[in-house]
Amino acid sequence: MRLQFFGKASLINQWLLAAWRSLHCDSGRSFSQAALLVIAASMLVSCSETEEPLNARAGRIPPEALNEILQNRYAATGDIQQQLAKAGGRLKLSIDLSYSKITDEDLKLLKLPAYLTHLNLEATAITDEGVSHLLGSENLEILDLGRTEITENCLETLRKLPGLKQVDLNGTGIPSSAQLEMVRFLRTRQPKAGGARSATR
Repeated sequence: MRLQFFGKASLINQWLLAAWRSLHCDSGRSFSQAALLVIAASMLVSCSETEEPLNARAGRIPPEALNEILQNRYAATGDIQQQLAKAGGRLKLSIDLSYSKITDEDLKLLKLPAYLTHLNLEATAITDEGVSHLLGSENLEILDLGRTEITENCLETLRKLPGLKQVDLNGTGIPSSAQLEMVRFLRTRQPKAGGARSATR
């Protein structure tokens, strides 16, 4: 399992440097806005790729332990999230549970943060029931369900995720025709102008 904010470490460092410079050089930016960028960048650095993925150490982490991690690391970010929103930004959280032994019941018990945008469940035993437990993740944009036990029956559930823009269904029992229909559906949510991202990988 891997918990991190979006962004490569090098990009995070660039953002942090730019924010720091803006404190000294950009007279058009308020001190509070620039300081907020520094705070957010520091959070990203603390949760960057330098941390060892937890699924390299354990095949399955009990949901209670995962909830504790989420609570300790991210539950206290509400105030910062509100400040970022005022500055025109938002938090994005990526959780990687690929190749772990997470179960449908685990997903039911997890208290996923409201600002979760990317969830990787590739090569797990998750079924249609597990997907139904994601309906509360209204900001989820990218979902990887490749090589899981899902069927075509979960596609209606996926359509109900209001923020979903991209889903990986490769290696599942879902027929290619149904996958293509899902791609077309998600593309209707993509921006019309320039460089829309593909709905699947």
